[in-house]
Amino acid sequence: MVSFGKAFISTILFVGGSFFIPGLAGAGDTSVQAPFNVGEVIERVSHHPRMEVNRVVIRDKTREVGFEERTPASSGEILLDTTVVYVPAEGRQWFPAVAFDGVNYLVVWEDGRNGWNGLDIYGTRVSRDGRILDEAGIVISASLGNQQTPSVAFDGTNFLVVWMDLRTLREIYAARVSPDGAVLDPDGIVISSTSCELWQPSVTFGGTNYLVVWSSNMSCIYGSRVSPDGAVLDPNGITIAPGANDPSVSFDGTNYFVVWSDYRGGTFPDIYGSRVSQGGVVLDTTGIAISTRVNRVEEETSVAFDGTNYLVTWKDGRNSTYDIYAARISRGGVVLDSNGIAVSTAAYDQFEPSIAFDGNNYFLAWEDHRSGPNRDIYGSRVTPGGAVLDTSGIPISTAANHQWNPALVFDGANYMVVWWDNRSGTDVYGADLTP
Repeated sequence: MVSFGKAFISTILFVGGSFFIPGLAGAGDTSVQAPFNVGEVIERVSHHPRMEVNRVVIRDKTREVGFEERTPASSGEILLDTTVVYVPAEGRQWFPAVAFDGVNYLVVWEDGRNGWNGLDIYGTRVSRDGRILDEAGIVISASLGNQQTPSVAFDGTNFLVVWMDLRTLREIYAARVSPDGAVLDPDGIVISSTSCELWQPSVTFGGTNYLVVWSSNMSCIYGSRVSPDGAVLDPNGITIAPGANDPSVSFDGTNYFVVWSDYRGGTFPDIYGSRVSQGGVVLDTTGIAISTRVNRVEEETSVAFDGTNYLVTWKDGRNSTYDIYAARISRGGVVLDSNGIAVSTAAYDQFEPSIAFDGNNYFLAWEDHRSGPNRDIYGSRVTPGGAVLDTSGIPISTAANHQWNPALVFDGANYMVVWWDNRSGTDVYGADLTP
């Protein structure tokens, strides 16, 4: 028996390689071809013949997509028809991010099931053993205009999801999501709203407050602290770096560390960073030069902390192709690897690195072109001392077509790596990876 206390079926999330209903069908069950168009699903409900049922129309933002049959509230529970099939959501699902709450992951992404002028932010909880807990997805923000490029962190009680929002201007919004999947701020929290265009948000939790950072079309990095109850502590923003974009942020127990692509040297971006105190004070006002190769592109940053030092990683154009490089930075802001650490260099391009730390080593994941024009997801471990343990890279996903934009988190036992995947549309996939 399954309660319909939270039932709402619209176009359906698909994450993984088969169609099933967790709890009703075993992992070995054969997939069933959907008898209707992808993205349009009808949930058929069987019921006890003595129960009265009502038909409830199911709608998304733009159209009627099906129906469910639901018992009156007084009659309690109903039986689900086991012929229900979940299919990939219509449109594109891409740019995922992931955080862990101690029990489950929250994976969030930009969702195009409502069309290009209705991009939304969706999410789902995923258990440690890979079960999708919210098969239809959690609607985190479906306001007018587009909501794009989310980032997510956990504060010990709730998640904070941040994104770029075009409901009026190009602004930065956020919403808290509880561990049981409830969206606590359905209208969103305005983090920053100015006449400038804002994008590329990133978020981390700093023990007391979050720090949200973002870029503007004025080529500046800004930030704002947000309390766990959703209060924006710096409504006018903190100016962290002029002439910069593409920020990432981490926390070392005392200060935040923000890294970015910096254009102060001219046309080609370099990698800089700055520490920011928990009180919102920028400690390195001119920035820390992490990698400044002359006339070479260095961009697409990610950063993590290992208890002693940070490891910053980026896409690096110093060779004939784009490679993955990294450098360690001390808590005091000293760059320990002035020439960088070559994590992955080869006769093919590599892009968009993402990083996490597991208590012993870092793991870096990236987009990789070694298979030809299609991109795959590869990774490598790097020790706190800067040694690369997997010099040829570990293949994480080499499926057909493209796999893009990996993001990852460590759960205390394994990593969860997520990415957007073109093997059969544009969907969000994930994989567990042991340390």
